[in-house]
Amino acid sequence: MQNQFEVIQYRNFGKCIRISNAVCTVIITVDVGPRIIYYGMADGINLFREDISRQSYECGEAFDRFYYPGAVWYHYGGHRLWFTPEQSPDTYYPDNDKVSWSIEGNVLTLIPGKQIKNEVQYIVKIELDCLGTDLKVGHEIRNCSARPRLLAPWTVTQMAPAGNMIIPLPQFEPESLAPRQKLQLWDNTSITDARFYWRKDSLWVQHIPEEKECIKLGLYNTGGKAFYYKEGYLFTVRFPFTEGKNYPDGGASFEMYCCSQFCEMETLGEEVCLLPGEQAFHEISFALEKVDENINHLFIILGLNHCGQEEKEVIKNEDY
Repeated sequence: MQNQFEVIQYRNFGKCIRISNAVCTVIITVDVGPRIIYYGMADGINLFREDISRQSYECGEAFDRFYYPGAVWYHYGGHRLWFTPEQSPDTYYPDNDKVSWSIEGNVLTLIPGKQIKNEVQYIVKIELDCLGTDLKVGHEIRNCSARPRLLAPWTVTQMAPAGNMIIPLPQFEPESLAPRQKLQLWDNTSITDARFYWRKDSLWVQHIPEEKECIKLGLYNTGGKAFYYKEGYLFTVRFPFTEGKNYPDGGASFEMYCCSQFCEMETLGEEVCLLPGEQAFHEISFALEKVDENINHLFIILGLNHCGQEEKEVIKNEDY
């Protein structure tokens, strides 16, 4: 069975590719980016943030010197590919040019131009399940320079505001004396922040637009999945995890970032040393489902312990 592919003009993102079936719609920018800018069920909302007014960007003298005069990197929103280590302006490549694309079967392949100065090139492959919402997103980073590069693939997905991120935590093994979780905190981030709700089996992060302080943390996410819940829809991201591999930022396979405008769900591959011409690969998948209004049903779907009254208040809090 074949999905429907259409070339459309979408809002102020310019030319985009829309992939759809009976239950799901995906929109990907090709005039800029690329970004997966829209991901939603046919009867639902877009679970990804769209920065239509271009509120989020990076620019300045360092960008002018490193790239070219007037260089600006825009978030745009949605899902994007990056690589570690994060540093400015290198990481914030101004990807504002047209993207080459092709369709073979149900796979959309996107190839933006080689990044000047950074000397890497991205290839992104997107495949929507013909009958459901499952979305495979393959990422490739090629070393186009003449020297080895130590990096890790890094995907960043900006979620629609005013939802709840749910990150499962590894559980204790009987009689184990070893720690069960690595945790990295960035500057200005406190584990007592009001947006965090810590359970034994999971961490909940509530996006509150009125909270101006930015927070970020990283986890050694052994389960390879995380969730985002908003207005009766549950988003799932799944990503590879291999015990013992060297993950960046002190051992983080998953990171989250939260500011007033959005939450980001970030997956990280293992650090690799790429020789000239070599590639790093990182494939993840997304899924969407409509969740029964009974919040206890959500906990069953998540595989978490019974939802108590306190969790219900966290999830249903609409005082944004």
